[in-house]
Amino acid sequence: MASDFTDLVLLIGTNPLPGYVAVKYFMKKNSKLDRIWMVCSAKSGNQSSTVEYAESLKDLLKDSELKFQELIYVDDIDSKSSIQSELGKIINESERVHLFFSGGTKTMAAYSYSYLKDKKEGEFSASYLSARSFKINFDDEIASKDLRDAAKITFDELLKLYLFEEKEEKPDRYASLNSVGIKFTELIDEKKINNFYSKKGGFRRDIFKIDGNDLDKIFTNLSDSESDIRKSAVCKTFFQAKLNKLKGNEADNFERRVDIFKKILEYKPNEEFQGIINAFPEGFRLRENETFNTDIKKKDYDTCVEYMDGFWFEKYIKKLIQNKFKDNFDEILFNKELFKKDDYENKFELDLILMRGYQLIGISCTTAEKKGICKEKGFEIVLRTGQIGGKEAKAILITRADTKTVSDLQSELISSTGTNNKNILVLGIDDWSENKFVEKMKDYFLN
Repeated sequence: MASDFTDLVLLIGTNPLPGYVAVKYFMKKNSKLDRIWMVCSAKSGNQSSTVEYAESLKDLLKDSELKFQELIYVDDIDSKSSIQSELGKIINESERVHLFFSGGTKTMAAYSYSYLKDKKEGEFSASYLSARSFKINFDDEIASKDLRDAAKITFDELLKLYLFEEKEEKPDRYASLNSVGIKFTELIDEKKINNFYSKKGGFRRDIFKIDGNDLDKIFTNLSDSESDIRKSAVCKTFFQAKLNKLKGNEADNFERRVDIFKKILEYKPNEEFQGIINAFPEGFRLRENETFNTDIKKKDYDTCVEYMDGFWFEKYIKKLIQNKFKDNFDEILFNKELFKKDDYENKFELDLILMRGYQLIGISCTTAEKKGICKEKGFEIVLRTGQIGGKEAKAILITRADTKTVSDLQSELISSTGTNNKNILVLGIDDWSENKFVEKMKDYFLN
């Protein structure tokens, strides 16, 4: 294992994290390290530039005493001559060179390795970071130890490294609903949680989750017993007379909104759904005295429904992880909305984020049980964890699916995304209880 080189060469691709780990590691292990060279792709034709990634890496390491040399731009990363002609700058100005070839393309790695080894002869060595073992492997077949604890990075630093930003955090509008969360936990312990989502009196998002514009119109003057929507839902004569006065889209919209509200008004909750409703603080309850609470405010209705639709589950999983695994992670973060720099419109959300050293574990929670919906969530969490955590990231999808569906989902996500079985875990409703969840997480987190 080479530990006396003076010049470290990094190949910079769209996954800059290995380069960060390498610099952190070699700074501790090699007192002779003096200069850092970064080889980037230049923007040309169908080729994207990786210069911003190099600059973000350099910025994160600005407090080190290392000398960052001028960036080396490769105009054609598929061309041997283009790559090697640019590497000539390193040959002329360096002493003992170490190539760290994680990060660039395979073509860049192969041509850079053969060229530098040939030109520097006995003053050359190389290594790469294994995404499976978290170790740096050297070309003399010696490996470092697991580097997750030796090369830490915060989540905020990771975002900067991958050119992502975080949407400004909003106040927790569910902070007053802890009593409801306790009630959901009781349903899980009693194995009655599926009854809450039953089509026979359980919470149904197709009835209660209303489009924003329709929700606004329905709740206009809803507390007033003379509200057009309210009277139309209980009186066919009034409804028809009102409808006859309207034309075109206006009539269609009114009829749709009355139908939406009528379904809510006539819905009869089962025992489990009603028990959850009763657990909400006054003002948030959908029903009072066995009928729909027409005095509920629009924002409180929305908060109540969003919480029941799945936010309670995200908080439940967060609490389990915080209680059982807080000493295993450097950071446990909740509900982060992220976007690529200069691309706010394509923002996305991660329900839970765990940082262990430089490894990111992203968790997506859904109360859906249908395979198609869960699979879509699985694709999303694999994609997003890779975008902000590189190949070293892990993804967890927690669903309400049964055991067979979970097994099928796990296999299909591995096959479709090209990840391995150590980097994606799918859980279902049989894993929701605390004991089962902790057992599964210990095996996945810590091994």
